[in-house]
Amino acid sequence: MDNLWSGKVKGAVGFTFCLLALLLVSSCTGPQGPVGPPGPSGPPGSVGKNSVSSSAAIIVSPVAMKITGKTEIFGSGFAPGEKVTLEIDAKGPVGIQHIIIARVAANEGGALSAEWEPGREAVSVFSPGVYAVIASGDKGSQASSPLIFQE
Repeated sequence: MDNLWSGKVKGAVGFTFCLLALLLVSSCTGPQGPVGPPGPSGPPGSVGKNSVSSSAAIIVSPVAMKITGKTEIFGSGFAPGEKVTLEIDAKGPVGIQHIIIARVAANEGGALSAEWEPGREAVSVFSPGVYAVIASGDKGSQASSPLIFQE
């Protein structure tokens, strides 16, 4: 029985010693080392601080409207401050006409918005069908989106 009792005592002492050693080692920290050098720079971001896309894009809302209705054009991915001309290609008496519907400047994030309400004179220029709204920036950005005129 002495051997059995001494084995249990040695096991308990060993376990207690290991537990104390673990607690001491894990709670003892040395002084903090010096700050390391900065890491390398990341890749360049998109044009404009708020840009999501580096290529220009526009959407027309609503995409389908009456010829005398009203629509809005939204864009992104243009250069900050870029002057953008919005136009529609329409068939006229002398072929395709580029009708300017708005001139806007992109904001510091490269985004833009414009409203267009054709008015009654548009009935003589447009007929029901699909047209392209084209955005052309003075810094080379290009984008287009469809616009449907309904009867």
